[in-house]
Amino acid sequence: MDDLHISKELAEGILRNDMAAAGIPLDSITARCMFEATEDSRGGHNCRFGATPLWDRELQITGGKVLRSEFMEWVEALVDSGHKYQRAGRASHH
Repeated sequence: MDDLHISKELAEGILRNDMAAAGIPLDSITARCMFEATEDSRGGHNCRFGATPLWDRELQITGGKVLRSEFMEWVEALVDSGHKYQRAGRASHH
């Protein structure tokens, strides 16, 4: 088995688990933009990380799989972004 690469199905599970563990809503653009074509304010399929879905447009996919290390870097960036957005949201409520 090739542990260096992961399938889209496995990657989706990892992303959902990490987002949930980080307290980031799974229906947020941050959580959805990896695998869904999310819309920006201008109606384009983009998020702050690039064209969405990121899986199809920004990652280096080989044989339907992506390097686990590359994907985990994306997950970390998305979780960090989600936390920043949440902090900004909480700050604006005070």
